[in-house]
Amino acid sequence: VFDAKAVAFSKNIPIQSTLRGPNAKDFTPMSLALDEASSRLFVVSSGGEVAIVNTKTDTVEKVIAVDGVVSASGVAYDAKSDRIFVAAQGSDNVVIVDAKTGKALHNVKVGGGTLNVAFDPARSLAYVANRASDTLTILDANGKIVGNLDIGSFPNHVAVDGKGAAFAINKARGANDTEGDRLSRVTPR
Repeated sequence: VFDAKAVAFSKNIPIQSTLRGPNAKDFTPMSLALDEASSRLFVVSSGGEVAIVNTKTDTVEKVIAVDGVVSASGVAYDAKSDRIFVAAQGSDNVVIVDAKTGKALHNVKVGGGTLNVAFDPARSLAYVANRASDTLTILDANGKIVGNLDIGSFPNHVAVDGKGAAFAINKARGANDTEGDRLSRVTPR
């Protein structure tokens, strides 16, 4: 936690993994999604868990183990349906989880090296950056693929403006790659 007014470190919020057994790992944060309305922060761990943090009290409300993901890396939240979208680069998928029950509702294969996901509440669409396949996959709130766009080399990150547009950032494969190191704006018809 950082104090934005003082621009200073405030404290750490420890998150304990719920995974047990020989494959258990420490909770290793990879990405964050903030729901300002509910004061909840969703934190995805590379080990395949999502923590829900109450930002008013700086406490962990729960940690959810997400079935079907390998090397989770991105997270998004749909407040309307109370669903968490988890992107996983090792399993090339997005798993949609019910935030109340922790149950995986949909497991969608989207493209190679699924790195990040952002949810646009204005259109109820999730945008998914697939680094290894150079694509941006668009899902509806129930995980149905409604679009798959060639977006250029190595899409790394995607963000939404809450007004219907998504922005994807990608990296170049080298100095002569004209499809990399750019920002793309995507608006559905």
